[in-house]
Amino acid sequence: MAKNVTEVVIAGKIISISGEEDAAYMTEVAAFINDKLLELQKTENYAKLSGEQKQILLGMNLADEYFREKKKNQILESELELKDKELYSLKHELINLQLDLEKVQK
Repeated sequence: MAKNVTEVVIAGKIISISGEEDAAYMTEVAAFINDKLLELQKTENYAKLSGEQKQILLGMNLADEYFREKKKNQILESELELKDKELYSLKHELINLQLDLEKVQK
């Protein structure tokens, strides 16, 4: 797949990025980063942090959100698997009931 190059604005700076995703997706990711930065800038003492500390804090916040969403996804996948098993059991029960009904009707 060809690399797409697009310019995005992150933290008020124009950055040229490339990737296999389309420009709209890369712009959406940049907007997400900007939203996270704005959240952090509103926190107490953020302005007192060094540039490196700000980057670490941003990374920690992104990782935290990633792991929370990953955990939610795992829970949903487990629930889906359980529902699939339930559905299979109900289908099996329905087939057995249909067979019993056919026997009774004969």
